Amino acid sequence: SNDYASFLGLLSIVPGMTLIVLATETRFDLAFARVIDACVGTARYDKIEQEQSDLFSVVLHDLRLMILFQSLIVFVCWVFAVPIFDFLGADTIGLFAFRHTIIGGLFHLIILQMCVYLAYYDLFGCILIVWSSFAVTSALTTALQWHLGAAAFGGGYMSGAIVGAAVAVTLALNATRKLIYLLFVGNNPSIVGANTHRLWI
Repeated sequence: SNDYASFLGLLSIVPGMTLIVLATETRFDLAFARVIDACVGTARYDKIEQEQSDLFSVVLHDLRLMILFQSLIVFVCWVFAVPIFDFLGADTIGLFAFRHTIIGGLFHLIILQMCVYLAYYDLFGCILIVWSSFAVTSALTTALQWHLGAAAFGGGYMSGAIVGAAVAVTLALNATRKLIYLLFVGNNPSIVGANTHRLWI
């Protein structure tokens, strides 16, 4: 019942993943390209700062869009959870796992969205920190709630996703804020070296 309900809950993130590919990454890619063009071209510093500010706005806009879009899906799935299970003939004991998973899915999508940005910035250490926080929190929460049985199904995943999303948003917004420094100094091969001294975090 746990596996079936969790799988059903994870299906709710498919629309959000589509949103990342079709809207978020496309819009972000264009804004990021404008920052790079300004940096490698002959743009003045105030123009580069403006492009970076526009990129920050795109990140915030797409984060809000993801939260609103996926929250609507979570709301519908939560309200109609029982009719969905009845229609599919699923064991209703899995309602706990289903509801925990659809909430966790919202934050899971935020992690994926933020990791797209961190990958663009080549901050792979940050990505590792994000997913490590997800895994550790999930494992600890599962262990602490083990005695609750079915009522805790999906709780570890949900907790891990919430913590992972908080870490991901913090790191991604901070990296976007200091992107000009990363491009010109922190991750500039001519300054820090080609391989060994890059800022991964």
